Amino acid sequence: MLKDVAGGLDGMLWVGNSGLALAEFGTKGNYYRPEHDDPTPTLGIVDGRRGKVLQTVPMPLSQNGKPPTLVGDIDARLDRQGKIFALFVLNGGRWFEWQQGKLPRETLLHPGRNGSWKFALSPNLKTVLIAHALSAGGVICEHYGGTPRRPECEERTPQSGAVADLWDVQTGRRLWSIAGTAYDFSQTYRPTISPDGRYALVSMPVGKGSVRETIALVSMADGSEIQRFNKPESYDFVLRFGPDGRSFSIDGSLAILTYRLAEERQKSSFSQ
Repeated sequence: MLKDVAGGLDGMLWVGNSGLALAEFGTKGNYYRPEHDDPTPTLGIVDGRRGKVLQTVPMPLSQNGKPPTLVGDIDARLDRQGKIFALFVLNGGRWFEWQQGKLPRETLLHPGRNGSWKFALSPNLKTVLIAHALSAGGVICEHYGGTPRRPECEERTPQSGAVADLWDVQTGRRLWSIAGTAYDFSQTYRPTISPDGRYALVSMPVGKGSVRETIALVSMADGSEIQRFNKPESYDFVLRFGPDGRSFSIDGSLAILTYRLAEERQKSSFSQ
C-alpha cells in the first residue's frame, strides 16, 4: 500500500505501461468529511506494481506567502530513458516541469488568464497543447417540476477567444492558436495527441445555431482543422488515440465512437 508522511493517497496518474505513476499525497484534506489539514501537500513518483514510493517533493508554495495550492491539472509521459517527465499547473497559475530524479522547475508558460486549463504533453516532451475553458456567459438556473424558467435563464452572452493553443515548454512561446466563439455554455475536455505527434483532438465550444459541443481533429503542425465530429449523447468524455496513431475514439459514459484514418491517393479521411 502506498503511504507517505504528508498524508493519504489523494490522486494517481499512470504513466506508460511499466507501472510508474504520479501520486498526490495529502493534497485534498478539505474534500474529506470531516475536513482535515494537510500542512505539506506532496507530489510523488511511485512504482504502482510494487507499491513503492521512488521520489517525493513538497508541492511548491503559492506566491505572496499564501498556503500551498492544489494541482489544477497534470500530464506526464516517459522519456527515452523510461523516466517520468511531468508538467503541472497550480491553481494559482504557476506552471512547473518535473523530471524524475530532479526537483520541479517553474516554467515560462503564461497561457493567459487563470482558468481551468486542460492540457496534453506532446510525445517529444517539447510542446504542450493547452485547451481553454471557453464558454458563453449567462445565468445558470435550475428548475423543478412545472416551475417556469426565468427569462434571464435563457440569455447567453457569446464569448470569443482561444479554444486551444500549442506552446513551447522551455521558452514559453506560443506556436499557434485556435480561435473560436462560444454561443452557449460549453465544457472543455482534455485534448489528446496522436503517438506520432501529427494530430490532436480538441473539444470545441457550442457554435452559432448549434446545440452541443463538437470534437475537432487538428494538425499539430499549425493547428488547422482537418475534420469535425459530433459528440455522442453522453457525458464525461475522454478523447483517445490508438497505440498505432491510425485510430481514435470519443469515449462517453453512455456511448463510444471510434474512427480510423484511411489514406487514398495522398488524401486523408476518417471513417467511423
